[in-house]
Amino acid sequence: MSNKRKSIILSIIAVILLGGWASIHFLFVHKSSSGTKSSSGSDGSVDHEATAAVTDDIADNEISEKTVAKVNTFPETLKRCFPELSEKVANPKSFVENWKSENPKYREDLDYIHYFFKDKDGKDVRAQVLYMEANGRPVRELKVFRVLDDGLPDPVELPDDDKFNPSNTTLSKYIDFNTVFETQKKWSARITDSTHIEVEESNSEITEFQLYQDELIFRCHEGDCECKTKD
Repeated sequence: MSNKRKSIILSIIAVILLGGWASIHFLFVHKSSSGTKSSSGSDGSVDHEATAAVTDDIADNEISEKTVAKVNTFPETLKRCFPELSEKVANPKSFVENWKSENPKYREDLDYIHYFFKDKDGKDVRAQVLYMEANGRPVRELKVFRVLDDGLPDPVELPDDDKFNPSNTTLSKYIDFNTVFETQKKWSARITDSTHIEVEESNSEITEFQLYQDELIFRCHEGDCECKTKD
C-alpha cells in the first residue's frame, strides 16, 4: 500500500474519531445542563415561587411590625395633658371623679343605660333605656331584646305605653334587676361652650372618656389614650 493511500485512510479514521468525541461531549454537557435545570424546576418556576414566598414572608413581617399600634397608657398621656394631676390620679375612673369634684355644678345628661340580665329560663336578655329629645322635651324609650343562641338580638314588641317614658314599675316588669350582671351607661356634661366631657361606663368602671377643655382634647378608650390640641 502506497504512502499516499495510508495517509488518506488515517485522515478518514481521525475525522471519524473526532466526530465521535464531539458527539459524546455534547451529550454529556447537555445531560449535565438538564440535570441542573431539573433540580430547580423544568421552567424555573420553583425558584420563582420560592423567591416569591420568601419575599411574601418578609413583606408580611414588615407589614405586621409597621401596623402594630403603640398603646399610649393613661399615666404617660396624663403627664402630657395634665402634668399637675400625674401624682393625684392613677386611672380614668379617678380622673373623671376628680373632674366631677372640680366642677360640682356639672349636670349629668344621660345618653343611654343598657342592662344585661337573665330571664326565668336562664337566657340572656338586654334592655336599653335611651334618652333623647322630642319636640324640645326629654323622652326616654325602652327597648328589650332577647339574645339568640347565635348572639343576634331578637326584639321584643312592647306597647307604646310601656315603651315611652317607662316608670320604675314598668322597667321592673321587663327587667329582672336581681339577675343583672352588667350595666352600661353613657353620659355627658357641659360646663361651658368650650369645656365638656363624654363618659362611657360598664359596671361603674370607666371604659371610655373624652374631655374637651378649651383647645385641649384628652381621651381614653379601653386603656389607649391620646392628648392633642384642637385643629
